[in-house]
Amino acid sequence: MAIFAVEYAYGPAGSVQAKNYERLHVPHLDWVKGRYEENRIHLAGRYADLSGALFVVEAEDEATVRELFAGDPFATEDVLTGMRVLPWSVRFGWL
Repeated sequence: MAIFAVEYAYGPAGSVQAKNYERLHVPHLDWVKGRYEENRIHLAGRYADLSGALFVVEAEDEATVRELFAGDPFATEDVLTGMRVLPWSVRFGWL
């Protein structure tokens, strides 16, 4: 298993993406909580400036991570302006 950082980017205030964010925030949190309880997402949170969010996940490969996040209401309902999946080499700390 490998560790991945998943980064979401959100649209600016007033954008279609921001309006969808408001509408889908609770279903998105339910989705994240479910993946956390399944031990698929280890850490999750939005940036203080509300420009996006960061998730830390453990998976076999990037394709598995992308498949997992394809089920997020934010990914299926035009909330995101971008998403990056990056392999992450943890040097200090633990998950």
